[in-house]
Amino acid sequence: MRKRYVDNVCKMLRRKGLASKYESPGIYCIKLNERVVYIGKSQNMLERVAQHFVGIKQGSERKYRILAEAQRKGQTVGFDVLYYAKSKNKQEILNEIGEKEGELIREFH
Repeated sequence: MRKRYVDNVCKMLRRKGLASKYESPGIYCIKLNERVVYIGKSQNMLERVAQHFVGIKQGSERKYRILAEAQRKGQTVGFDVLYYAKSKNKQEILNEIGEKEGELIREFH
C-alpha cells in the first residue's frame, strides 16, 4: 500500500515538472522554514523524497510526526538537492555520496 502512495507522489512530481531535479543519485535535504534539518543520500532521490513526503503525510515515524506537526502549525516543510553524484558506476556513486554526505552533515550541523 505505501509503495503505491510513493509511486503516486513520484507521478505527481513528474506532472508538476519537479521530478527532473531529483532524478539522479545524490544528496538531498529536508528543510523546515528554509533551515536544513535532515540530510540524506540516495541512488534515486526522487523515490526517496517521495518516501519522505508519504511518511510526513502518514506520520509513520517519529521524525515524520514532528515534521507533520510543524506543518500543522504553519511552518514550511520542503526538500532540496544539495549535491548530484558525478560518478557513473554504482559502487563509485555509493562511495562518492557517502563521503559527501558526511561533509555536508558537518557543514550544516
